[in-house]
Amino acid sequence: IGERIRSLIDSMRKSAASAFTLGTGCSLGPEGPCVEIGMSVSRSLMDTSPNRLKQKADRIEWNHRLLSCGAAAGVAAGFNAPIAGVFFALEVLQDAFDSSSPNEYDAATANKAVTGTARIAPILTASVCSALVAASILGDHSVFHLASYSLRTPLVELPLYILLGFISGGVAFSFSRLARFFQAAFDGDIGGKWFKKLAKKTPKSLKPIVGGLFCGVVGIFYPQVRFFGAETQNALLSNNSLPNLMLLSLLSVKMIATAFSVASGLVGGTFAPCLFLGSMTGALFHNSVTFVSESIPPQYAALSGLALADLPAYCMIGAASVLAALFRAPLTASLLLFEMTRDYDVILPLMVSAGFGSVVGDILDNKSKRVRKPRKLVLPLAGVAQQFERIKERTGLRRDRDHVSWGDLADPWEEEQEKEGKQ
Repeated sequence: IGERIRSLIDSMRKSAASAFTLGTGCSLGPEGPCVEIGMSVSRSLMDTSPNRLKQKADRIEWNHRLLSCGAAAGVAAGFNAPIAGVFFALEVLQDAFDSSSPNEYDAATANKAVTGTARIAPILTASVCSALVAASILGDHSVFHLASYSLRTPLVELPLYILLGFISGGVAFSFSRLARFFQAAFDGDIGGKWFKKLAKKTPKSLKPIVGGLFCGVVGIFYPQVRFFGAETQNALLSNNSLPNLMLLSLLSVKMIATAFSVASGLVGGTFAPCLFLGSMTGALFHNSVTFVSESIPPQYAALSGLALADLPAYCMIGAASVLAALFRAPLTASLLLFEMTRDYDVILPLMVSAGFGSVVGDILDNKSKRVRKPRKLVLPLAGVAQQFERIKERTGLRRDRDHVSWGDLADPWEEEQEKEGKQ
């Protein structure tokens, strides 16, 4: 019980740190702390499991169910999106449960804990209750404000939506690689001898200060990339276009600022920054396709002046695609945008683009992790699963320990898995 209380206290400290991080405008999002609070409350309830759960498998199933309820409640409260919260638990946490299970029996138990028909009800209840409580306190706290727009030829534009998904997957991959680069720099793993020595000697408590100073300097020149910079996205969603150079600048600066913030140890999430990156990507894509379409000679009437969907549609599709590519969660991303904008018309092209973005991000990420292939190992039949788990650890295949997509949740999740293994 003492460990659970300490874990809850640490979570409250981290929540306070996130309030300062986001309140000062650092380039991160609120969903990481919200999910962490939900999961911390779940951890504090793990010791209240019924007496009948004497088997280890039953206890793990109970713990996974509680963690899923807490995560779903966190997303529902943070974004006023209870449906996306449920799918976050089913889609994102399920992958973490499967990857953390050392053998087939535990993997089946983890899957049963989250996707069993009778076990989805607690996740639904937790998500709905969390959203209702947040709405009763904060009111209608919708972040995005969508203007009227039209989808003129969705079937004709389908190849464009697929192409946008491919581009979004590349954007998410670039952000992931950049964050890992900055993380290696802060850890002292790259650079000259003097830089490595300086980075390793710098106390961990000072590194977030460096991240905050960096975000402050960047915010002077580009205030749009700060945490409370939704005005730029709302301008695009209101069908107010921006020049391509400005969009490209905001995309690059936001990616650098967010990656630097994550690597420095600032507390926050990457959901909201992904939505910003995706909105800029979608707007750039829309402007580029419009320019190309208008530049086609009149004799090619079928292609000249193609009736594209309005700018807000492409911004929403890009936002969902980048988010889906980073988290490998196309359904969560699609439903999150649907709930945040409360618009159903764009859901079909949005799901197509998010699906392709997720696949492209997964392919690029896996290929980059296998550039340095591990030595061939001949695995004996006994202990195959355990050795495969160690290979996954070494080659970086554990999604739940990815600080880029999981952000500040990666460390608490790792600690929880280690505690379960010792029980």
